[in-house]
Amino acid sequence: MVKLPFQKGKEGKSSNLVKEDEAIERVALDPKDMGRMAILRGVYPKVSPKDKNSPWAYFHKKDLQMINSDPMAWFIRDHANWLKHHEKRYNRKELDQTPEPVAPYDQLIRSRYPTFADAIKDLDDALTTVALFAQMSGSDILDSARVLKCRHLLAEFHYYVSHKHLLTKGFISKRGFHFEAQIEGLPVVWLIPHQFTLSKDPDVDYTVLLNFLELYENLLSFVNLRLFKLIGLKYPPEYDQKKWDSGFYIDAIIDNNEQPVVESVAEAPADAKVDMDKVAGIFAKAAAETVENDEEKADSGVFGNYVFTIGRETPRDALALIIRSLGGRIIWDESSKDTSITHTITDRKVINERVLSRKYIQPQWVFDCLNKHSSLDCAPYQPGQVLPPHLSPWDAPVQPEAPEEIDDREVLADDDDDENAEISSEIRQRAMEIEHAEGIAQELGVAKEQTETLEDLKQKKKQMKEKKKEERERLLAGTLPARKAKIYHELKEKEDAKLKKKKGAAKEDADTVRVNEEAMEEEEK
Repeated sequence: MVKLPFQKGKEGKSSNLVKEDEAIERVALDPKDMGRMAILRGVYPKVSPKDKNSPWAYFHKKDLQMINSDPMAWFIRDHANWLKHHEKRYNRKELDQTPEPVAPYDQLIRSRYPTFADAIKDLDDALTTVALFAQMSGSDILDSARVLKCRHLLAEFHYYVSHKHLLTKGFISKRGFHFEAQIEGLPVVWLIPHQFTLSKDPDVDYTVLLNFLELYENLLSFVNLRLFKLIGLKYPPEYDQKKWDSGFYIDAIIDNNEQPVVESVAEAPADAKVDMDKVAGIFAKAAAETVENDEEKADSGVFGNYVFTIGRETPRDALALIIRSLGGRIIWDESSKDTSITHTITDRKVINERVLSRKYIQPQWVFDCLNKHSSLDCAPYQPGQVLPPHLSPWDAPVQPEAPEEIDDREVLADDDDDENAEISSEIRQRAMEIEHAEGIAQELGVAKEQTETLEDLKQKKKQMKEKKKEERERLLAGTLPARKAKIYHELKEKEDAKLKKKKGAAKEDADTVRVNEEAMEEEEK
């Protein structure tokens, strides 16, 4: 079989990549809509192996085929067409009865996240992004209705986490409040910024961020729907508007369980057959779910016996999430005189009016109790106190360093300063005992035989030094290998011979001097 000649641009990795301009023409979308679809569908630009330093982006042909046939792409085209005709009719002052196309977000979420576990795995970025935009105020970038939706989504997720006691870790940093919860057995970590009004930053590309927000707010909406159905709550929930306006977002959600809708026997048609056993079974199931919910509420947790008030200068939403997750109760009226209140969380250095039955603590105590899974002592966390170190629960505990192995030969070969100090301390102790005994004997007028003198102590010190030196040399010789030990013994013998020779010469010189002195005395006589 004859092999076809190589055709440039039709084989290899580069043949499957399409330049950005050509890709936009293929999918028939504007550049902004192309970037929006790439974010919504999770399509990332590629790097051409032939031109790695190119400023242009490249897309794979299969990714372009997926975008071109996606229902979301058809919605973008249809919506652009509808908007164009709507503006024309509006300018002509004509009534436009054509309905606006609806975005197929349900198909988008189902295609991108086939299972519920896949959706939970992507909740980290979703929650962080939604929490970021929930801190913003309505502007030309983001309207107030969308900001309110972000706050609702975040409050609903926090309500589920606190209701099921799923929060496991918390940490305060310069960026905000970090949390971790176990959702369906999977860890979810998210960040809530500090409660400051965010201003518009001219260096930020908000178009890209809003495209991500479009994906994540719909993802979080579907996840919240599934989670609320699992615990038997209707979705979307109802809100207590008074608490919501006061900033009590978690407590603003009204706990309305979904009750089974059953037609009464009296209102049923005459020809209808009512299965009483089925009706009784439905009510029994509803009663069982109510009992389970009551048991969950009765589950005390770490803060089960505590009632808190939270100062307005503290991050109330983050603290309420932890307190509710650990089973505590909150009284939002800071000036309440309720005797059941056990703790007051404040960030003020001075408390003017104190209630003796309460404990006043700083917000870090709540986070540390969550990480330690126990109620800590409140004394180090009192207002005005220097707080203990706030450690991240995600950092591995620091293991103490193992002591370095010390070579015995190096220790034995060191100078004997420590040994001399030890010997001197022993001699000094003995000398003090002798002086003390002599002083007592003089006071009592008892003559004491001096068994030891200072000369004896000096001689004893010299002997102890020689003994320590011999022990050190013996240990040093024992730790050396056979070959080095042989060399060591030879050198030691040579040194001993030299010392003996010096001592003998000194003795001969002393004898010679003594003989010469005797001869001179005889001559004088």
